[in-house]
Amino acid sequence: MSKEVAPLLYINLCAETVYVIEQRLRAQNISSDKTVSILNDMIGYLFLASRVREMFEPQGTPTLSAAKSLMQSLVNCSVMKVTGDSMSKLCDLAIMAFKFQIMCSSRVDQLLEITRQHLNTIGAILKQHGDTRLGSRVTEVLSLFDNTYSGRTPGELHRMRQCLLQVLQEQRIKVSVLLDLGLQIKESAAFTLPSPWASHVGRVTIYDEADKNGRQEQLQGLDASELAGGRFLDYSVPLGSNLFASPKAPDSKAPDRLVLPGNHVDVHLLAPVRPPDIDGAHFGVVLVD
Repeated sequence: MSKEVAPLLYINLCAETVYVIEQRLRAQNISSDKTVSILNDMIGYLFLASRVREMFEPQGTPTLSAAKSLMQSLVNCSVMKVTGDSMSKLCDLAIMAFKFQIMCSSRVDQLLEITRQHLNTIGAILKQHGDTRLGSRVTEVLSLFDNTYSGRTPGELHRMRQCLLQVLQEQRIKVSVLLDLGLQIKESAAFTLPSPWASHVGRVTIYDEADKNGRQEQLQGLDASELAGGRFLDYSVPLGSNLFASPKAPDSKAPDRLVLPGNHVDVHLLAPVRPPDIDGAHFGVVLVD
């Protein structure tokens, strides 16, 4: 368990919630003044100084119900009210979009990149609507985030990623925007993920203190040519971007040698610098189904 997962869960899910609300306001041709008022109320509520301090305090891994409660309060803190099935669908959209981004990450530090992208995009949304009054607050949260997580080791980041996936593990919900973009498989609600290599099923990333980006090696022993042909997604939009604003159709060009979605294995290893004890070497395997 990691005691620093809460900001990652809350900020990313709430940012996705802001994305959805902003898109719906735009689609319904809500006036500019009212749109700015609603977005300011939401972002001001989320980044209230006391809430941010509480969010960043070391704590146990939060539950998904706690995250949903914050998302519901966030949406209904302004003149706009969303309840019932509409609220449930909104939460599903935000949760599945964030889960997709985590599953697509191939490096442990991408979890931080996703969160930074969410924060930067919230700031960009404010600027886009001609209101920068809360821009400084977003900048302060971004600075606090960098100060909190910039020195984390690959093992700590991987543990945070695993904690988040455990929270979201049971969420298998078909979401129309993900289906339309080809990011989700209609029959199973599983994600269509990027292929790590054309000729192999997965990869091994080995980290040490000298190279926090890790070195990557092909996962040997299972050649993709032995599998039936299939296509992975080639989706070049940065993780954490707003999928609900002018979504871009993915490029599904097939690589020279194809591998099936559902047979992709990522392995993250930490190279110990001393004889390992329980916490000295962190090993994790992520299976994508």
